Amino acid sequence: MASAPSAAATGNAATSSSTNYPILKLIPLSQDQCAAALSLNTTGDNATTNDDKPNDERHIPPEVSQKSRPTLWLKLCSETNDIVDVDDSIDNPPEPTRYARMDKEGNYSCEVKLGRSEFAKIRWTKISRSLCDIGMTRTGNNDSGGGSDNVTAWIKMRKGVDQHWVHLDGTLIVKPVNQPFHVKDGSILSLYGATGIAYRVKIEPNGAVINSPESVASRKRGATDTSTTTSNDNGDAKRHKHPGVRQGAQ
Repeated sequence: MASAPSAAATGNAATSSSTNYPILKLIPLSQDQCAAALSLNTTGDNATTNDDKPNDERHIPPEVSQKSRPTLWLKLCSETNDIVDVDDSIDNPPEPTRYARMDKEGNYSCEVKLGRSEFAKIRWTKISRSLCDIGMTRTGNNDSGGGSDNVTAWIKMRKGVDQHWVHLDGTLIVKPVNQPFHVKDGSILSLYGATGIAYRVKIEPNGAVINSPESVASRKRGATDTSTTTSNDNGDAKRHKHPGVRQGAQ
């Protein structure tokens, strides 16, 4: 939401022992998987029951609906502190990941803009580049401790209700633009109709392990320098070098 935290702030995020941080995953679903999930889903304010049916089914060409999409990761920690085994990334390439920064309100936040993008591997032109944001926020200017007691997960629309077909748990989202509202673990977020371009929201309160400064230094000395190339929401590639660091783990 705003500029990155200072070096001192990010440095404090790792303690003398490993600390856990929340992860939010957006797990892609096919239309059939989404329809099946909605028939059983009982989470969130827009919960469905076994007798309910999605209120909006929109046609999506097979070449679009069957296109593989990656799981998107949001980690409520800094990228420099997300140290994992570099050898593991050879067999398990990193998933697209967003890391946390300080937002304009002085809270620690991690978010991603959803829509057509190289980051999400969504290229269908009927999907806007800017539909909504989903993220997590830790209140109280606190990026130096684990746990999730003061962490909230949220969605914020970028389009008015007459300009999108984004659904949450089978129901069209009618929230005002730029007004965050809570999203829960297990919710189904669909970008085009009730079941189109869908994701299951998975929240892991203690999913990311942040290693101690001593462990980070040790890994950096022993790891070979690796480079990863990521793309921003406009598809512009940028290269990051981070020894022993990868951007996600399934």
